[in-house]
Amino acid sequence: MKLKILILTLILIILATGCQAAALFNPDSTKPEIITTVNPTEKCSMPTELRMRIYDSRKLEITGKGKKAFTWKSSDPDTAEVSSDGVVTAKKPGKATITAECKTTKLFCDVKIRSLLIAHRGFSSEYPENTRESFEAAFERGFDGIECDVWDCKGAMMINHDYTTERTSGKFEYIWNVKKKDRKKYPVSEVGHLDKTGGKAPLMPTLKETCEIVSKHNGYLLLHIKTKDSPHRTFTKKAAKKVISLLDQYNIRSKTLIFIYGKKTIGKFRKYDVKLGAFITPKRKSEFKPTLEWCRDNKIGTLILSEMKIVNRYGEVDELKSLADSFGRKIGIYRCNYKSQYEAFSDNGIPFVISDYYFAD
Repeated sequence: MKLKILILTLILIILATGCQAAALFNPDSTKPEIITTVNPTEKCSMPTELRMRIYDSRKLEITGKGKKAFTWKSSDPDTAEVSSDGVVTAKKPGKATITAECKTTKLFCDVKIRSLLIAHRGFSSEYPENTRESFEAAFERGFDGIECDVWDCKGAMMINHDYTTERTSGKFEYIWNVKKKDRKKYPVSEVGHLDKTGGKAPLMPTLKETCEIVSKHNGYLLLHIKTKDSPHRTFTKKAAKKVISLLDQYNIRSKTLIFIYGKKTIGKFRKYDVKLGAFITPKRKSEFKPTLEWCRDNKIGTLILSEMKIVNRYGEVDELKSLADSFGRKIGIYRCNYKSQYEAFSDNGIPFVISDYYFAD
């Protein structure tokens, strides 16, 4: 009898010990595992990886820290800057490691920053180009911003790539003669993708309507100022003032880059506090430095280069970016339509890439 009591007591002790051990290693199976890189007993953790786009900020939260005071440090502040309370700001595309440290614990987070992906004429690979539908679809898909073309027309700033309406509508008219009330005569019906708009041809939008969409989505705008070599089609100072007024009305001036193809019109915007760019790809590598000098002398911060011309003429882009950095200028890439190239441009620190396709996931 005494032996049975002894055996039963031993069994109860073993079971109780096992339950305590189970509670120690898995106190609540619904809670995430707590990980620290130095001392597992500290029960502190923060994300080990962070993916961001350039210019964004995000706060790193440390869980389980109690009253511990952490100091923050970035391995590359020029790429990812971190504040005293753990707010990470993406300065340029690239990689950096953020460290949070106190006396007993040291935590790490690897940060990767990507370039902005800008939709060329909106989501033009799936929707009619340069339309409200294309712009809305771009933001809904995940693009960071849109690129579009603006003309100073009769009574309104109109969005259209060509200087006539023939390619997009099948009907000929010079774009500067199109009034807002007449745009139903020239619907965007000839560039395909009408299956995405219920078979209905969209209308070309005004710059005001475009700014409204960009503002609603808190996005970026690359605004291509279009002109035609004619005494009547120069972009006037009055037109430039109208553009700036619309950007301010929708509070998007700070997230807008105004750019031109040639070298004349940009002077109309130079007196305004707005980002300026030039769409000029030098014909020879030897012309690249003088082009950057011209950008510097004319207060143009960004040189937009054709991706295919870069590949065909120059090869690798890192050398060109280093040269641009030496002049304090940035480089943007026009129309890159392959994910591998987009990622390569991001790795090279290019701030934005314009594309017909979405591949930023």
